[in-house]
Amino acid sequence: MRGAGEEIAGRGVAERPGPLESRLGYVRAAGDDRVMVGAGSRGALLVVADASPTRDTGWVQARLAIRTLCEELEAASGRASYVGAAAEFFQFSIRQDRILGPAEQDYADCEALLEPQATASPDLLATFLRLNRAIARFVEIRPWWGRTPHASCTAVQVVGGRLSGAHAGGGCALLVPASGPVERLAIRDTLAMYMARLDPDIAASMPDLDQSPLQDIGVNALGLVDLRAPSLAIQTFARDISAGDVVLLCSRELPLADDVVAAIVGRARASSGSLDECVAALTRALRQASDEAQLQFAVALGVVRAASA
Repeated sequence: MRGAGEEIAGRGVAERPGPLESRLGYVRAAGDDRVMVGAGSRGALLVVADASPTRDTGWVQARLAIRTLCEELEAASGRASYVGAAAEFFQFSIRQDRILGPAEQDYADCEALLEPQATASPDLLATFLRLNRAIARFVEIRPWWGRTPHASCTAVQVVGGRLSGAHAGGGCALLVPASGPVERLAIRDTLAMYMARLDPDIAASMPDLDQSPLQDIGVNALGLVDLRAPSLAIQTFARDISAGDVVLLCSRELPLADDVVAAIVGRARASSGSLDECVAALTRALRQASDEAQLQFAVALGVVRAASA
């Protein structure tokens, strides 16, 4: 029996070798039966999602984002690995103290809102935008949910020696090179950042924009993306990568400095060579540094394989 404050954890292992050797981790506080975060991996893809801001019902959107990205962008790869909301169903969807209906039906109804792929080879940005439209429409068929459901999401995909990624809302992505300093690929999106992308003149006229109150306002989770400027509403990034580089996604903003996180991963790899131990060491450190109210998160860790592997 779990004691107070003890966490429930899960891990996922990629079933078949690909450009990334990956592991997933997931933690939530004991006694919290609402699974709001999740992660998935398949072939060359890693993805995490977090619906915690919407609580109770947001798991539907986190699950949809993770499973859609894995199933569509890596359809030819081996079986996907999932943890958290992407792997589990509640018995019912619950809002406050009201039972709204079977969880499987809520998910099926949300999934049915997803438009067909426009091309035979969808990319991350196009898939994010389709997910955004579907999630934004879900409140139309579940008006009693009271507000627009949404989910933060971060995903990366490796093709050849190139990593590409997309990000909306909270969470973060780090690249830890085999040699060299850690690099932040994506961060929690704020209104200040979005305004600067939308109109560069704003950034030029407000040199202290990153210190303004607008920096504390999160925006652009899936379901909330501004469709007037979708290519700017979703962060996208691309980097050249090499064998041995590590990619880390977390569904929440990291409570530790990037170089501290990189050092934790590096020490675990050096001592055991095991990605399982890397994920275990990382989740332990993040758990200890997290506020109890924030104690639900998912991580996805991938190591770039050598081309001949």
